[in-house]
Amino acid sequence: DGRTDFRAEEDYLVAALEWMDSLGIKLVNISIGYSTGFENPKENYGPKDMDGKSVALTRAAQIAATEKGMLLVVAGGNDGNIKSFKVVSTPADAKDVLAVGSTGFITWQKVRYSSIGAEFLNYVKPDVSCFSSQGTSFSAPVITGLAAAIWELRPELTNMEVKDLITGSGHLSKSPNNYLGYGVPDANLIYEQLVNGNSNSADYIEIEAKKRVKMNINGFENKRLVIFHKKGPVNVLEQQVEKINGRVFRLKQPGGIQRSTIVAGNRVTEIIWKN
Repeated sequence: DGRTDFRAEEDYLVAALEWMDSLGIKLVNISIGYSTGFENPKENYGPKDMDGKSVALTRAAQIAATEKGMLLVVAGGNDGNIKSFKVVSTPADAKDVLAVGSTGFITWQKVRYSSIGAEFLNYVKPDVSCFSSQGTSFSAPVITGLAAAIWELRPELTNMEVKDLITGSGHLSKSPNNYLGYGVPDANLIYEQLVNGNSNSADYIEIEAKKRVKMNINGFENKRLVIFHKKGPVNVLEQQVEKINGRVFRLKQPGGIQRSTIVAGNRVTEIIWKN
């Protein structure tokens, strides 16, 4: 009931998961998350609580994934533009659920509201992302549908195998970050891998650069690059969308940035800046 929110509603969700497990259900979409906004402000969570273990609902979701073989596809949350929170909400912070963020439609940058993974996590959240015009609650069902199609094709797969297929097909699979996770999954790529054994992924290269880099982008049709500037392998400090004209793109190292991931369609270039 969106008019009221109490911590007890998390217990109802755990009870629902237990009931579904008793029926043999293996795939669940959860387009809900708990962070702030409780009727009693004392029940609100803080970002530090989204550590994959502190919240009972998160622990229950992890049990469903690791002990019950259920694939929980969870909306990452819409706190990305709330300075006091920003991070994925419970139960999306559980390590082995499939948390989903939101991107733009034509250009796959993180949309403002989409929650990010907490920097203190030792795993990537969200896991994947896809387009949604109205919140991560609309992104998660898209990925749930993809998981259902995979399981219909190959019902013998485990929940973790389905999860790995989806994350492994993401356009950022070799350079995940805490904005989009492993990126936008590619259903055609998954199908080719399951049916024909092909496992081609996005073109990915790593290069070391000092202060400036020049890239040949001839043949790229989108006319926009998405660049994730990171202070390490995963955690993004800022994202940049660049309109491109011509065949060459030049990038200067921003201050304090250790890595920059440049995404041009199915071409991903990881710049490791050297001081």
